[in-house]
Amino acid sequence: MRVHRHRRVLGTVKTISVKREGSRWFVVLSCDDHRVSQAEFRRTACGHAAHADVNAAINILRAGLALRQAAEAA
Repeated sequence: MRVHRHRRVLGTVKTISVKREGSRWFVVLSCDDHRVSQAEFRRTACGHAAHADVNAAINILRAGLALRQAAEAA
């Protein structure tokens, strides 16, 4: 799965939703005002680092796609 981030996440993420337009899936983050420090997610095994809220959104998208794939296979 390829994930493209449209723009940097600024502020605290308040809501995360997943939407579909045609064959493309999108994660939509709604943020409030900017915050001084952003939580950072870092995997110890591979060193991957990302904003924790972006990482959570990607995980939600992957879970949704897996559920869709399982439903289509049934």
